[in-house]
Amino acid sequence: MAQTTGGAHVITELELPTLPPMAPNDDFRLERLAEARARSWIARTPDGAYSVLRYEDVAAIHRDRRFVNGGNVALRRSGVTDEGFLARRPNPFLRSEGADHVRLRRLVNPAFSAAGAERLRPFMRQELGKIVDAMVREGRADLVRDLSNSFPVAVICELVGAPAEDRQRFFDWTREIFRVYGRGEFLASMSSTVQAHRELDAYTAALIEDRRKRPQHYLLDELITSEEAGDKLSTEELQSIVEAMLLAGIDTTRSQIGITFATLLQHPDQLARLVEDPTLIPSAVEESLRYLSSVGGQPRYVPEDTEYRDVIFPAGTLLFTNFVSANFEPEIWGPDVNTFDVTRDAGAVTHLTFGHGRHFCLGNFIARAELQECLAALLPRLTNLRLNGEIAWKSAGAGGMWGLDRLPVIFDAG
Repeated sequence: MAQTTGGAHVITELELPTLPPMAPNDDFRLERLAEARARSWIARTPDGAYSVLRYEDVAAIHRDRRFVNGGNVALRRSGVTDEGFLARRPNPFLRSEGADHVRLRRLVNPAFSAAGAERLRPFMRQELGKIVDAMVREGRADLVRDLSNSFPVAVICELVGAPAEDRQRFFDWTREIFRVYGRGEFLASMSSTVQAHRELDAYTAALIEDRRKRPQHYLLDELITSEEAGDKLSTEELQSIVEAMLLAGIDTTRSQIGITFATLLQHPDQLARLVEDPTLIPSAVEESLRYLSSVGGQPRYVPEDTEYRDVIFPAGTLLFTNFVSANFEPEIWGPDVNTFDVTRDAGAVTHLTFGHGRHFCLGNFIARAELQECLAALLPRLTNLRLNGEIAWKSAGAGGMWGLDRLPVIFDAG
């Protein structure tokens, strides 16, 4: 085993557990994660990267500025070689680090406040009312097709002030651009993904130009007028922020809505408790985010040799912060960690599904509000909600992006 002076060891020479590929419907994934976590705080992955398994280490690496966004490194390892495309991925706003990132977050944070999310709730309730009305008329539903594929798009379009007639365009662009997380599927259709990027670029540029001429009252207008000590966002920065919000706000949220309902339907006792006591909805949302999230982790990369916990990570090492493992660590969550419990009180501990540190998800207040409003709208009217066939899961993509293709349900209309 290679050892440096001072007792640190090079990561490539350590004896570490190896994690197999995992899917959200894998009955043994939690058992395998627990076995690996008992042996080490870090494990190898089949593609030559490393997975950080324990809660405190996941949080610490997200705070540590030596570990930077590794999205492009992960894409290259998945077979993406188009440098023009990689220059755009991940989104420049999400890719920013150091002083640039601090500046951008300082300027945009006020526009993504909890109060801003609260102002959206009346619109959410209005849209969900229409969606539930349609389900009741039909007598059955596919919660992916009828709810999660349409509701987050409507919310994001309302957020930036895009007209309702453009919702389908945003959904199509998002679906196409997020093929990047489908590995082989994306490589076979890169030209259409690049075209979707170009069309979205042109749309957001025109939207920003129009809003500068004719300001309104949407989040985009807040971003345009945001200023601190004479510093304002440029057109290119605005564009990257709006596109990051559109893509992440649509795709990850629609996946999480489907996952949340699937989890409840697979735990009918917990669904019944939630129906009986709607005040549990906020804790049920947090528990669903902990128990199974649409984002299984985030890639981190070291551009130069880095030592952490007496381990040397050579320049170029790629790691994934494993949210799934961290959110199931019994030393953090207690001995009943594998139990889905809508009454769980995490106290001072929070799940890591929205990340941690400087890259904590900007849209977390909006995503939480959407999930809460979905439960509040559907459960009272779709009584005796139950599965009406098999849940169809998407194959897990690069970085552990999970979601559903189909969630058929039937109910008694209330």
